Amino acid sequence: LKPFWVKVCQGELGVSTENRFSHTVMTSSSSHLPSGSPSGGDAEHFGSTAFAYVAQAARHPLSIEATRQFYRLPREGRLAGLVIAVVFVVMLLSAVLNALFALASSLSLVFVGAYLAAKRPDSLSFERAFMTWFVEDYYPHIAATSGNALLKVSSWFGTGKLESQAAYRLWAEQCLPAKISDWLIFKTAHVNMGTRARPSWVTFIGVHDAWILAPKIKIDFSNLSLLDLRAEDLANRNGPGP
Repeated sequence: LKPFWVKVCQGELGVSTENRFSHTVMTSSSSHLPSGSPSGGDAEHFGSTAFAYVAQAARHPLSIEATRQFYRLPREGRLAGLVIAVVFVVMLLSAVLNALFALASSLSLVFVGAYLAAKRPDSLSFERAFMTWFVEDYYPHIAATSGNALLKVSSWFGTGKLESQAAYRLWAEQCLPAKISDWLIFKTAHVNMGTRARPSWVTFIGVHDAWILAPKIKIDFSNLSLLDLRAEDLANRNGPGP
């Protein structure tokens, strides 16, 4: 037994197939029209309603005329028509899926943006985060590489050693407050760890209730111009040191 579409393409069904198709569609449409209240479940009612709409579309004069013209085509024309129809359906489904994917991606971006915007850290919380970074990261680097400069400044404090908390207060007096900018879904804080003459800018990013050092940023730990400036100020204020 040959499939129905093969018989159509080979012209074996002829005009009788056209008449039988029209009669079947009209009969099915009349027997599947939706009633006032569904007798089966929701799925069955939806299926019968959809079939009824399809049947009504098939009964349209334009649909009947298109069907007649299709059966009048030669075998090669029918095959080409079927191929074109399949390609059109595939392209239509692909366009619908792409549109749905773009809509889902847009909605995801909106929800993620709204979540990040609600989780921006408070600007007042930056000073505590900056102190933690200074004591745990910045100060150990400069203490290991610039011990002589730290000893020079610590001699003015009379302790012989500049502790991390004292060093933080020294830098905080000159560096803070930071220049904070709000970018809707995150914040940035710019701190000059040097002086105006020799700036050394460090950028922090505030996102998801936290402040982190900006990625791929290079910190010049050798720039201790702020420390040198502070030493000069102390020397001018107190006179020659011991």
